[in-house]
Amino acid sequence: MHEYSVSVNSRATLWRHLRLILQVKKGLENCNENIEIILEARRVFEQVWFGKMLVISYIGSESNLHFL
Repeated sequence: MHEYSVSVNSRATLWRHLRLILQVKKGLENCNENIEIILEARRVFEQVWFGKMLVISYIGSESNLHFL
């Protein structure tokens, strides 16, 4: 399991990347696309959004999302 603590700077950014993570969770046919989505999510989740931190835990293609 890999856990990444991330924060976001806007609701639009948050929802955009939650959708990407949910796509990974559902599983896409193209493995390379899965990897690209995960890497993009890790890159963009960098800035503070109302001081909330989103923790993403990856177990294979499964992801668990929760707020601290």
